[in-house]
Amino acid sequence: MLRSPPPDPKTSESILQDPRYPKAVKLTGILNKAGSAASVLAFVVLIAKLFVNLETGWILSALTLFLIALIPASMFLIFMFKGLIWYNFRTTVENPSPLIGIMMTSIALLSVGVTFSFHGHSRLFIVASLLAMIFWLIMMATTSEFKARTKLDIANMIAFLFIFFVYSYGSLAASNCLFDKKDPASFAVTVTGKNTDNDGDYFEVLFAPAPGIDKDEMEVTKAFFNAVEPGTVIQLNVKPGLWGCEWLYLSRM
Repeated sequence: MLRSPPPDPKTSESILQDPRYPKAVKLTGILNKAGSAASVLAFVVLIAKLFVNLETGWILSALTLFLIALIPASMFLIFMFKGLIWYNFRTTVENPSPLIGIMMTSIALLSVGVTFSFHGHSRLFIVASLLAMIFWLIMMATTSEFKARTKLDIANMIAFLFIFFVYSYGSLAASNCLFDKKDPASFAVTVTGKNTDNDGDYFEVLFAPAPGIDKDEMEVTKAFFNAVEPGTVIQLNVKPGLWGCEWLYLSRM
């Protein structure tokens, strides 16, 4: 992320003398630490899920809800402390920023979302793009941080639009699957092959496609990968998704 130029000395002095400044620094630090901690925990759960046969759905659901709430909370905090808290980092310490928490949260949500397999997810891209634009417009309407419209400001504005898209897509993809409580449509399919990488940290199962489903491979956990062989009959499950975007997962018969 490109850093904005520092404020002039007079502005810096007025910021430091603002009675709200200590509270702004404290709350910003809490958001950054909370976002970073929850994101790291989400990464740990995702990695552990690949190698250990554990039920992690409820953990990811709780973390996802928490992470989804962090960026609106950060934007509200910036609005409440307008002029003190900035979206972007300054080159001096006067303006605290929740940028670390925002970026970590967005990356973590995207990491959770892409672990799921979708049967066509163009709807998620469209809705995520609209949500990203809404967040971006709210940001532009509630801060004067980019009013100079310098090349650096424009670059940062574009960067934040991308961050908001990552956050929106990750939030939609993760919640679409984690909070989908409807029963799946299940199909018996036969394993046709298996793939793994040289490092042994990616496991893929190939299978005969089910009627109406054009997907014939899926990433799986190490335990599932080791439990099936070509010719094994497994179950392909299709769920409608919380936001109407169908997603799939494999299970043993």
